[in-house]
Amino acid sequence: MKLLTQVDSKSDHNNNSSDLTTIRGIGVSRKRWLNSLGIYTIAELGQASVHELESQLKKDGRLPSRSELEEWIAQARSAAAAYQQPEPPSHGPNVLPELELTAAPALTAASTPD
Repeated sequence: MKLLTQVDSKSDHNNNSSDLTTIRGIGVSRKRWLNSLGIYTIAELGQASVHELESQLKKDGRLPSRSELEEWIAQARSAAAAYQQPEPPSHGPNVLPELELTAAPALTAASTPD
């Protein structure tokens, strides 16, 4: 039984920002556990239900504690939110601050060298 539907873009599975092993407590084997449930990215883990995740993992003979699962999901939600933060507005690379232009002093006959 899969808990979540797989993300359409396979490139999301290879993106470092979505690597489940960046979550504290998830190594290669626990990543495989989550993959077997259809969870491949941090965003997918962040959307998972603690109850359903716990139930399915225990059914499969895996016994992480509920508090551990809650921590994984909390970390995933926090990380996913950080990845989705909008960038501050930019004026673009070609916009320069306005500069006040002043006229150069006029040359007069008295100030020109002979």
